[in-house]
Amino acid sequence: YRWTMPTDVGPAERIASAVGDGLDWPSTGFAASARYPDPIKAMIELGGDEWDFGATSTQIWRAQGGADEDAFDTLGTAVINKGIAGIDAIAKLDAGAMLVGDDRVVYEVAGYSLQRVTNRDIDAAFGKKAK
Repeated sequence: YRWTMPTDVGPAERIASAVGDGLDWPSTGFAASARYPDPIKAMIELGGDEWDFGATSTQIWRAQGGADEDAFDTLGTAVINKGIAGIDAIAKLDAGAMLVGDDRVVYEVAGYSLQRVTNRDIDAAFGKKAK
């Protein structure tokens, strides 16, 4: 196992603990995304992958093993140009998650993408007109 958490050092930067030791946080355990460098607002684990929800985008990281600096890599095929409304705007379900996006629309995680699940009542509750 390995623990991860966002940092306040830079946008979209996160740190990981040493393998099997949640009390050891090596200085080489940092990772950051150059593709979508927006601040991480929420993080969850889904299907063994780590999902980092930012202000305007979502990054999916997969454990690769190896040294601390090589332990995780972004899942290159999953590009999600949607962020999250805030730190508490996500709920993990049995096999997935639901969240409120940065556009105040409710989404469900569907594989490696987000599927809109909102309706007129939910849109009205968020003060948004249904499309």
